[in-house]
Formats: sequence, structure tokens, C-alpha cells
Amino acid sequence: MLILPFLLTFFFPKYLKINIIFTGLFFIYWKSSYSQTFIDFYNQVTFIPITRVVDMSDLIALLVLPIAYFLLKEWAHLEVLKIRFIPIQPTFILIPTIFILMATSQPYKPDWDSIWWSYANGDLNFNKFTLTTQLSESQILEIIEENGLDLKSDTLYGNLFAIVHQNQEANDTLLLENRMEQYYRIDEVVIETDTISNIRFSLEEMSSGKTRINIRSMDVSSDVFEVDFRKKVKKYRPLFKKYLKQNFR
Repeated sequence: MLILPFLLTFFFPKYLKINIIFTGLFFIYWKSSYSQTFIDFYNQVTFIPITRVVDMSDLIALLVLPIAYFLLKEWAHLEVLKIRFIPIQPTFILIPTIFILMATSQPYKPDWDSIWWSYANGDLNFNKFTLTTQLSESQILEIIEENGLDLKSDTLYGNLFAIVHQNQEANDTLLLENRMEQYYRIDEVVIETDTISNIRFSLEEMSSGKTRINIRSMDVSSDVFEVDFRKKVKKYRPLFKKYLKQNFR
């Protein structure tokens, strides 16, 4: 919002107000769903696909435009912004400026065109809550049982774990390969003064001999932070992380 009016005014110095208005209208168009038609067309004719997130709250950036207008209009009178001497051609500044303004996000494309998903259900569901340990899977299970915790094989919970591969030789046909992942469930753990129940997790043995503990979900006290989910995460995630480190590191 700040730099684009400067770039436009560099090319069209007589149309300052139009440059400001165009910047605002273009940004509104780009952040709206109406620009999707252009993006789809562009992605069909170019080798570098682009995307953007439709988020109208980003329009708060329009508040920068009056600042850009003021700086451009008063540039000659603002001594603090004047550069006394710069031994470089404006073109060398123009080129990186254009690339900066073109910065965008490519559509998400995971390695091997794979899509991973798993099922979780609890008061707190976690996408990335892991701990990597030097212990083997059998050693972890032994420690859990030695601590007197009721460990169960949670086959009903979510042995749904799949990878979608893209078969380039079969006209880009998507092939589905199902793979079972063993899940476990601990009925209840008391950490300090808090009771955590229905802890669902999976164990992933890595090629380096380490084991990754993937915490999927858990149930926490319903009378604590019942409304604000973020406060639950802020309280119980570090609490359980500390518990894991103390027992499995």
C-alpha cells in the first residue's frame, strides 16, 4: 500500500491522486473473491502459479494510502527524506522493487503430491504436538505401564491414515493408498493438580532409531476456561509437554 503508489508515480508523475485511488481499488479487487477468475486464467497460461487468501480484514492496510499520498505530495519539502547522494541508476532500484511488489504465495503442493490427514476428537485437538525421544516404541509403552497408567490400543479412534499419490503415468489419476497407524489411548493422567483424560496419541518410529510421540487430542476439565479455547491450549499444552519430557527424555 505504501510502495505501489511510489512506483506508479515514478512512471506517471502527473497522476498522483489517480495512482493512490488505483492502488486502493486494485487491492480491494485482489483480496476479494472476484479476482479468482483472473488468478485461474493466469495459472493456466504461466508456469509459475499464484494464489491469495480472501481475507477482507486485510483491507485495514488501506489506511496507509493517506500516508503515501502525503509523502508523495510533500516530498520536496521533507528534508528528512531527501537522499543527498546515491551513486546508482534508478533502474537498479526499480527492478527489485517490482519483484517485491510481485511477492505472492504459490498454491500449497506437498512433496510427492501427497495429502495427509488423520481423525481427532476431544476437548483439545492438536495438529502439531510432538515430542521426539531416543526411546523405542516398546520402551515408551513399558514406561507408561510402569507408571500405572491404563494404556489401551485405540483402534476405534482413528486408524484412518492415508496418502494420496499422483500417478503421472495414468493421466494424473489419483491413487489412494491406505496405511494403518497404531493409535493408543490413556484414560487418565494427573499432572500437578490437573486431571487430563482420554489422551489419544500415536507412536512413529523414525529411521534414526528415535521415536516421535504425536499427541492427537485430550479431554480436560470442563469447568476450566470453558468458553475460551485458546486459554485451554495455552494452559494444557505446555503442562503436558513438560510431563512428556520428564518421563520420556
